[in-house]
Amino acid sequence: MILNEKKFLLIDNASFSSRQFCHYLAEKNSKVIGTGENTRNLLRMMYDHLVEDYCYCDFADELSISQMSVYLKNYHALDGVFICNNMFNEASSQKQKIIRGLHKNIYLVDEPSINNFKISKFNKSSETAYSYLFNQVDELNSLFNEQLLANAT
Repeated sequence: MILNEKKFLLIDNASFSSRQFCHYLAEKNSKVIGTGENTRNLLRMMYDHLVEDYCYCDFADELSISQMSVYLKNYHALDGVFICNNMFNEASSQKQKIIRGLHKNIYLVDEPSINNFKISKFNKSSETAYSYLFNQVDELNSLFNEQLLANAT
């Protein structure tokens, strides 16, 4: 099964029961890294051992997304990303592109009834945005390092 003993990023959303979903993932021995704007909820889940780590991210802010991407790339080897199906479908096309760019495995989660989760893998179109954020961040880092080196001499 896709969940057994893997590490996933969960994009937290107020309209989605993230705590129950994390309990469900814990039963499958999966590890969860939480991200989103609700730091209080993410911290509570971390202290309750529902998430292994968390990272604040405001998906409306490109800098916040870039910082989250760098953090995840440097400290976590993820097997996929979970996002609430409604949140993904209601997001703008630009936001959907950013979410698709986080990982090659995006899983949309529905909760048709309480504690009953339906997980479906998002099938990407021919467009791939997988490395969009990481390439952009790498370019910025190299420019920043070049500028530091130039200023140091």
